[in-house]
Amino acid sequence: MIRQGALKPANQAAPLTKQVVYDFLRTADARLYLPVFLAWKTCARWDDVMRLRRQDIQIISPTRLLVTWTDTKATVQSPFRHDLTVVVDHPEPMTKAIALLNRLRKDDKITTITTTRIAYVLGQIPLPDETKQYPGILNHFTAHSIKRGAVTLLTKLCLEGLIPPQLLTTMAKHKDPYPLIQENTVRYTAAKLEMALLIGTQNATIHLYDAGAFIISKGFITIQHSWRL
Repeated sequence: MIRQGALKPANQAAPLTKQVVYDFLRTADARLYLPVFLAWKTCARWDDVMRLRRQDIQIISPTRLLVTWTDTKATVQSPFRHDLTVVVDHPEPMTKAIALLNRLRKDDKITTITTTRIAYVLGQIPLPDETKQYPGILNHFTAHSIKRGAVTLLTKLCLEGLIPPQLLTTMAKHKDPYPLIQENTVRYTAAKLEMALLIGTQNATIHLYDAGAFIISKGFITIQHSWRL
């Protein structure tokens, strides 16, 4: 719904919280787990995750992935933008994600789940009180809730001084008119991993983690609930 005379939605997507995401992942089936995990850790829109192929993701170590977008709206005009590569760091081995990646062939898409379908699945999750406090949001989660939730969390971490403001813009993949690393520099270097580490997205992705997520608790999703398509 659009306000008359306005260019922005009357209500925006409700942001997912870190606990909600990892409670969801704990019981998600294989088709849901990998794309939701990557969307959250990279602050990506769902349609951008749909464009990812196995060849776009390098397994650097059990706790580090290198994700590079090569087929998005942004890459058409600016294929070497510094924010199109994300170093995904995790405090623990990403065992399930890596196992799922290893099942895929080079040209396989990470997911074929449509935006409409993931919106339907996420829309079944009740909003926690932490989310309800935000003004101007929808009363349910949508596909865009993943990116909005990750950016919301990183905004708070930025205020706490844990990440710099410029890194917040980089993770959100919003074009920076004055990027720290220019496109020509990204294009010229052959050391792609080192360049990605220099940009510093690993300093943000390491925080998109919930240490208590895999402990069975009184969360809204219990071990008996298994999320499937």
